[in-house]
Amino acid sequence: MNSSTMPQQLQTGLQFDAECQHWIAAHPDTVQAVLHHCGLRVRPAAESIPKALVGGPAGAMFGRWLRMSDGAAHQAGKPALQAALQRWSYEHQIEWRALVQSTAARRLIHGWADWMWVTPASSMAQMLGIAAEQADALTPLLRALAKGFAPAADEAAAQAAHQAAQALQALIAAAAPSSLLRAIQAEGWDNASDVQANLAGLIWQSFEATAALLGNGLVALARDAELAGRMRERDADWAALLKRVCRRDAPIRHTRRFAPQAIEVAGTLLPAGACIIVRLSGAGTSTFGHGPHACPGQDLALLIAKSALQQALHSGMPWPAVDDLRYEPAANLHAPIFVHHKVPT
Repeated sequence: MNSSTMPQQLQTGLQFDAECQHWIAAHPDTVQAVLHHCGLRVRPAAESIPKALVGGPAGAMFGRWLRMSDGAAHQAGKPALQAALQRWSYEHQIEWRALVQSTAARRLIHGWADWMWVTPASSMAQMLGIAAEQADALTPLLRALAKGFAPAADEAAAQAAHQAAQALQALIAAAAPSSLLRAIQAEGWDNASDVQANLAGLIWQSFEATAALLGNGLVALARDAELAGRMRERDADWAALLKRVCRRDAPIRHTRRFAPQAIEVAGTLLPAGACIIVRLSGAGTSTFGHGPHACPGQDLALLIAKSALQQALHSGMPWPAVDDLRYEPAANLHAPIFVHHKVPT
């Protein structure tokens, strides 16, 4: 997309990008309208699963993820998962915070990049009953899944993703029943295959989106010594800080919605098959989504970020260098690359 076709961020309504043949929602009101529209879908009608993964374990797992599906299965499972996560995260806050901070401290000795990438997914995996040493070693599997989910994935990437999906789900199946699993079952969601796949989905979402939130929160503190001092000295408003981070440095830059048939959205009649790119940057906590496909793990992600950042503030470790910061070369993920350290001022 070039500058001549890029719509202004504050322009209301859907804007059509003739070059990319996509519609774009950028204004906060339009973003909300699209995310809450029950007639839109999260996947193209003809490609519910990434083409490269069809017929294999990674494709089967992806197809069961509630955030990537619509219809009866989504309607049955999403309320149960969301209710269980909300209640569980509230009842286990102390336990969850201690586990995250223990994991963050263990990973920080390997550097800020390891701290950012490993802490969220490892913490989530441990809460699902996976042993710490196995949870800390999940990064290669999760990176293989990321490459397999990419639109340009080749056969080698797809095969690696299939193997990773099998290994991840095997770890979950072998783990002792966790309090989170029992909370989900208590909500009446008893489809074992769907539950197992979505527990793997929680770990996957923690890997990229929550890691990027954690990294961008660290950057905010490293750039503002006064802010870091306030947060260190008292239990300041972490919710406000993380909301600001989501607004200024959204971990996930955009999401997509698809029109299964001709449909009116935000005052525009879209043809069947139309794709909307929903820009989340600048829309505050919309980085977690809203409406039918809002992220059910939002509370957990924010709790991970808060707990790990609190650990970092009191660790005594030099801040990462952020003067000439680079970011991961991904179109959608906004995650900093930490290389060198500097002594905080």
